Amino acid sequence: MLRLKQAGMAWILAMCLAACGGAPESAQQAAPAMADSAAMPEAAAADTAASDPNQLLDSAVLGQKVAGRQLVVAADLMFETDNVRQSTAALEQLAVRYGGFVQRSQIETDDYGRDHHPQSDGTVLVIRRYVQRADVQVRVPRAKAADFIRDVQQQIRFLNQQAFSATDVSLDLRRQALEAARQHALSQRLDEVAAASEPGGKRDTGRLVQQQFDARAAEEYARLQQAYWQDQVDFATIRLQFSQPEAVYQERVNDVAAVLREHQPGFWASVGHMLKQGWYGLLQTVLWLVAAWPLWLIPVVAWMVYRGYRRRHAGRHAQRVDRYRQPRGKDEKQD
Repeated sequence: MLRLKQAGMAWILAMCLAACGGAPESAQQAAPAMADSAAMPEAAAADTAASDPNQLLDSAVLGQKVAGRQLVVAADLMFETDNVRQSTAALEQLAVRYGGFVQRSQIETDDYGRDHHPQSDGTVLVIRRYVQRADVQVRVPRAKAADFIRDVQQQIRFLNQQAFSATDVSLDLRRQALEAARQHALSQRLDEVAAASEPGGKRDTGRLVQQQFDARAAEEYARLQQAYWQDQVDFATIRLQFSQPEAVYQERVNDVAAVLREHQPGFWASVGHMLKQGWYGLLQTVLWLVAAWPLWLIPVVAWMVYRGYRRRHAGRHAQRVDRYRQPRGKDEKQD
């Protein structure tokens, strides 16, 4: 009996030791499983964003940095939104919030036709179909361009196009810096020559002054070009072209045709008015004929001349016939 109790106690102690020793292993096995389950929603969200055609994709073009390179970053997005005016205002405020500015903002409306429906109250219901489009171009700091593009996603209903570009202008910046330094050195040299040379003629003095002026102007232009390219590097240019689905605008206007029919005169009044108009038209025609007397006088004169010519020609022909018949008459009498 004592041996059975000792065996039972030994078995219980062994089970407790096994349970205590296996707990860390099970915890170690459960930890990766929990991490995998926590990472699954993020991976699923990334897969969903990649498969959604209306989701903007994060591009390395906006945030890339290359040693020794000065990149001008630009983005071009085309999409559809729910309301063009609201989206335009939101995007303009977004650019200002990110430390940028709006370079261009334009809204235009395409009219797709109007339908007129007369109403019983004497008005006409005009239904106009239209589509509004917007073209907004903003400049935002390059470091915040990617964040700005992510916030634009809130305004996208259907994505038509996204394009990103990065142009290396490091050589242009170096070229402009070297040109500015060269023109600055030339200007200083000309100043030294002007200070050391003896006074000469007006022509030489004028030529030297002109050269100094040209050198300083070229130096300033080179520095302005350098500042321009540096601004292009510091601020990304983002162009947003978007439109909204076809919308309908309704308005009630006065029925002009009904008003005209209501105030139209009666039949006999119209007949009297037409008779007056006809008499007035006849008088105008007669006056026009009188004013155009040279046009009808020329045919009358021509007809009278032609008639006189025919009469003279007929008289001469009759005389020739009489002369031809007279000798024959004398011979018959002699016979």
